[in-house]
Amino acid sequence: MQERESDGRVADRPGGRCRDGYSYDEIATDMGYANRSGAWRLVTNALKDTVDAVAEDHLQLELDRLDALQAPQWGAAVSGDLGAARFVLRIVEDRIRLLKLGKAAPSPKSPHGLVCPVDELEY
Repeated sequence: MQERESDGRVADRPGGRCRDGYSYDEIATDMGYANRSGAWRLVTNALKDTVDAVAEDHLQLELDRLDALQAPQWGAAVSGDLGAARFVLRIVEDRIRLLKLGKAAPSPKSPHGLVCPVDELEY
């Protein structure tokens, strides 16, 4: 069985005990938890950390690919080549989407439509 890390995560293979067929009760007993809920949280957090790390690695790979595509087009784009400029802008849009930078909060709207100021004399 694996050792418990100081922060409560399973060492070596996060979530490995469940994949190896151990029940949450067995993990709880081996790890010194009072019941299976502690073991469930331990395994769930370890698996989430693993998925997050894989997703982060994949995101970095995609950003590196965008950089490689953009680099040879940059000079032409800033020199006025409209095709290269469009290509670079598309890459910038893709990077914004991947990094979730373009999600601005929606602006509040009036429940009654357009609100226009009215001059007191016209009213």
